Amino acid sequence: MKPSHSTERPDHPEMLVREVEGWTHHATDMDGNLDVSTIDLDRPIGPVNRLSALTDFLASPIELSPGVFAVAERRLSPQRPYQAAPLSFLNAYGRSWTVLGGLDRLEWAEFGERDARSGPMEFWFRNVIPATTALVTIELTAASTGPGVTGTFEVRSSAAAPRQFPVSGFRDHTVDLIVHPDNAFAVLVTLEPAATSVGYLAFREITYQTL
Repeated sequence: MKPSHSTERPDHPEMLVREVEGWTHHATDMDGNLDVSTIDLDRPIGPVNRLSALTDFLASPIELSPGVFAVAERRLSPQRPYQAAPLSFLNAYGRSWTVLGGLDRLEWAEFGERDARSGPMEFWFRNVIPATTALVTIELTAASTGPGVTGTFEVRSSAAAPRQFPVSGFRDHTVDLIVHPDNAFAVLVTLEPAATSVGYLAFREITYQTL
């Protein structure tokens, strides 16, 4: 049985309960070419398949085991938006965000006028190690604006070119990003849904792990 998710419309008094239609895994190297791997699944992706998708973006001599997904040196969520050591924190901007503390979800919904809604998020990972490789993983739920519509959300990492990730239906998404810090000050990851094609997005968690 598929898990259900509660989605609260910021301008509606009732809770809208929906069941996800499936799961999607995305992977990319933010400092490589613009290739993005996207796989739609009927169940959450397992560690072996997830590792296989990432391997195409990892340069030798880096070799990973599925156990890499079980640990994270940095972990942020709506209930835990700040980590003192190593210093990490998140920011969310715009009127479209709603915090559901009991569910540990930060929800964005496009239910008003287009020009009145925006939803950028920033994830700051400070005091990183330059010339290393790290895995940043974002867990979220997203829905396009309607049947047959393929939406997008954009992810940026510091000075790297932005990546567009597809959204169709109402699905849970795992986004694996390979990043290569070039400055000890920080790795900055940003996330923003396209308001013209994404009707709902819920951020659940982001992790950072040096490989």
